[in-house]
Amino acid sequence: MDLMEMVVQPTWREFLVDLVQSEKMDPWDIDLCEVADKCIERVKNWESMDLHIPANVILASSLLLRFKADALEWKPLEEYTVEEEPVMLIQEDLPELILKPNRPRARRVTLQELMTAVESVMKSGRRVQRIIPSPIALNVQLPPKTMGERIS
Repeated sequence: MDLMEMVVQPTWREFLVDLVQSEKMDPWDIDLCEVADKCIERVKNWESMDLHIPANVILASSLLLRFKADALEWKPLEEYTVEEEPVMLIQEDLPELILKPNRPRARRVTLQELMTAVESVMKSGRRVQRIIPSPIALNVQLPPKTMGERIS
C-alpha cells in the first residue's frame, strides 16, 4: 500500500491487511503476538518519520496488544524449578498460593476473525467505569466570635 493512499484513506482495516501482506503472513493462520509486534513497530516507524498516525490505527494497535497479552501462555507449574524451601520464622498457618495459568489458545486466528474481534471491541466501546465517591458534607461549627473579638 502506498503511503499517500494510507494518508488519504486511513483505516485500521487497510493498515492490518497491508501489514499481513507486506510481512507475508498467512491470513488463515495469524500469530497474534507477531501481528501486534509488527503493528507497534510500524506505528513507531511512522512516529520517527513525523507522520500523522490515525487515531483508529492507534486504537487497533492497543487492542492487538491486549489480545496479545490475553494470548500469552504461562508455563505449567511443573516446569518451574523449586529450590530449597526457606526457613519460615513466622509460626502462622498461611494459605497456599495458587497460580491461575492463562488459558492456552486452542488454535490460531484468521485475519478475518481478528478484524471482526477488533471491530466488535471498537463498536461496543467498552470502557472501565470508575466509581467516583460522592463528596461528604462536613458540618463545621464556627465559633460565634470573630478572631478580632477574641483578641481584644
